[in-house]
Amino acid sequence: MRRRSNQQFLWHFRRIAILAAVLAISTPWIQAQIATTTATISGIVADPTGAVVPNADVQLVSPETAISRRFVVDGRGRYTLPSYPRRHTR
Repeated sequence: MRRRSNQQFLWHFRRIAILAAVLAISTPWIQAQIATTTATISGIVADPTGAVVPNADVQLVSPETAISRRFVVDGRGRYTLPSYPRRHTR
């Protein structure tokens, strides 16, 4: 009887070990899928001559979803938009 319970324990232990290995291997892939849903957009606003435009009012629009985000660039013309949904924008 004791031998049978040891075999059952080993059988359950192997199943749990295989499940843990599959989860450990798939975790980076799942995180990679999650990470690709947003993007960070950054840059510098400049006029046609290449001069930086400080404190400019800028609007980013997605034609697919009509999502619009307004922001003001800093005093050096730089901006960063973290966690913006990845879509076509203009």
